[in-house]
Amino acid sequence: MKLNEQYYEAILTGNTKLASDLKSQMEDHMKLAQIVSRSDPIKVNTILNNDNSQPIQLYYFLNEKYGDQWWDWEIETIERLVWLDYGAAMTDGNRDKVQAIKMLINNQRPFLDWFYFNQIATAFAGAMADFSTLKSPSPGMAVAAMKTMMEIRPDEPFSRDVKKYVSILLINDGIYIPPPSVSDIIKEEFNALISNESRELRVPVLKKCSEMVQTKNYGDKDDPVEIQAKRLLICEEASNIYSG
Repeated sequence: MKLNEQYYEAILTGNTKLASDLKSQMEDHMKLAQIVSRSDPIKVNTILNNDNSQPIQLYYFLNEKYGDQWWDWEIETIERLVWLDYGAAMTDGNRDKVQAIKMLINNQRPFLDWFYFNQIATAFAGAMADFSTLKSPSPGMAVAAMKTMMEIRPDEPFSRDVKKYVSILLINDGIYIPPPSVSDIIKEEFNALISNESRELRVPVLKKCSEMVQTKNYGDKDDPVEIQAKRLLICEEASNIYSG
């Protein structure tokens, strides 16, 4: 017999002590039923409805809620459960990011093949990757993708193909010093693609970067060291916006 039925019977029979005990039990059950998820609904809606949400935020949020089960779910299943659990609909950009995260988790290709890395990088940046066309990521997007990929799968190495591709993206954008956040990964391939003169700029450019950050003075000289330092800082700052 359910608690409410027992309570009703106790009232009818005049058993006030039992009725009081049952009422307390029902109130405890009601309190338990009212306990909400640990996730703040406002925060959840912000993450899921904001196209500027970083992939790593989505990754950790879905892991916290669904463990590693969602890694194998179809995107429609994830969207449906998120709607049922939080009443929140993912934006198209976040839907693309989640699909890219799923691909990254379940497939080595983004670490091995420059084309798949390219699609992951553009999707992570909210640029709506399309496997039928090629959109090249900006230097900040590419560096951000590498950082996010390393955080999600820290034991998976990047192939020479991918490292060379990222190096070419940076060099083609006029960045001749490997960004510090990914320097350990790409420096061998990067250095093989630049001149001795450019390699010799590394130490003074990094020193100038540190000076600019400390003084907040980004200079206006037409000087190779200063120009490279500014480009490097812009790249790293952009990557932080995309990756956190």
